[in-house]
Amino acid sequence: MSNYFIGSWIDAAIVERVKFMDFIATVGKSIALQGGSMQAKELQHPRVWEYCTAIALGNPMPGAAILDVGGAGSLFSWYLAHRGCLVTTTDLVEKNVIQCQEQNEELGYNVRAMKVGAADMTFREEFDVVYSINVIEHVMEHARHAVDSSFTPGDSHYWTNNYTPSKDEVKAETAFVCGMTRALKPGGLLIVSYDYAAFGKYSSQMKCAFFRSLKDVDERIVETSGLLDVDPVKYKLTDDDYVPLASTGIVVLRKQ
Repeated sequence: MSNYFIGSWIDAAIVERVKFMDFIATVGKSIALQGGSMQAKELQHPRVWEYCTAIALGNPMPGAAILDVGGAGSLFSWYLAHRGCLVTTTDLVEKNVIQCQEQNEELGYNVRAMKVGAADMTFREEFDVVYSINVIEHVMEHARHAVDSSFTPGDSHYWTNNYTPSKDEVKAETAFVCGMTRALKPGGLLIVSYDYAAFGKYSSQMKCAFFRSLKDVDERIVETSGLLDVDPVKYKLTDDDYVPLASTGIVVLRKQ
């Protein structure tokens, strides 16, 4: 199990970043990241830090069974496979699942991709680590869209006007967290990153149900999951020399 003290995970994330960028250099420009290609010069890209911090906190070993929820076709899944993990990834967007399946042969990895939402997953205690990278804050949006087609996820400042989610939207997010929890083996880790408050130079990302406080994180993730906190578990990653993520947090939980 990894050591979660602040100094050690920052050091591990810095080392992981170098390995990640070496990986990017080998896969070329055909693999997209946030709508564009990654190159080795983009070491400060916020998603790079988010990926590498999540991996440093989970420290999955080769052969570990990993579930990446909502990440089909992403660099995160491919990099985990590159590290020797046995990766399953899910997504609600069919084109992302198809992209992942098509790139299996191109990249020489075998990432299992499935179109399914976390609430509908049938996995039971199958995975050593379950990751969800910046997905949870969009769950309520998609639930709202399901009953109001005039609302487009990602196209409205969901939280900024103190919007109160409906019972169905809250229920959808709860089912999302519980689905990931069920998929974990005993002793496994659930690692969830999320948009944390609307501030900083990346505040334009906050068109979603972002988390407004650590109390919000406790209620919507920790208490809902019923899992144990790993201390320290909640990070507001600020814009500094180590973790240039102006508005992202990560929570780490362990299943008994």
